[in-house]
Amino acid sequence: TPVSTAASSPSLVNSASAAWDGSQYHIVWSDGRNGNNDVYGTRVAANGTPLNTAGSPLATSLARELSPKIAAPPSEIVVVWQRTQNSSDRIQALRLGNNGVPIGSAIDVGAGTGYEPDVVINGHPVIMWSEPAGADRTAMQTARFQNGTVTPLGTVATVASTSASRAMAPAVPGVIAVTF
Repeated sequence: TPVSTAASSPSLVNSASAAWDGSQYHIVWSDGRNGNNDVYGTRVAANGTPLNTAGSPLATSLARELSPKIAAPPSEIVVVWQRTQNSSDRIQALRLGNNGVPIGSAIDVGAGTGYEPDVVINGHPVIMWSEPAGADRTAMQTARFQNGTVTPLGTVATVASTSASRAMAPAVPGVIAVTF
């Protein structure tokens, strides 16, 4: 069964992410059904039945919302994504209830340009993203997200890169680790 049937073309759907909260799956993705990329989410029952095949809008604006990731323990579900507007890239985060409905509004994570976020729950949600750190360098940043508040944890690594696309996709699996 398709999770989303709302996008007019499969080529408009990208960057899907899924997490299990102990009783159901939460899935987020970015698609271009409205002319630019927005973030949508749905829940999928334990038996695989999608609970909303059109998806619920989580981030829809004139900006492009890209690369969503989700982490879903039973208590605090968090979605992060890259928001691109006017050549400016920011990381945003949003809390969801177990019913998939947003709790509060999306907030900016970090003070500067950010790319390719990821999120994991390690006691509390920890968000990681890449940001420029000077010529041919990329800094991997982290922040704790708790009850709708972001607390910067700082730079975990600054790495040399020979192109803008290298070292821009951090990952934070269950035990926090950085991959490039």
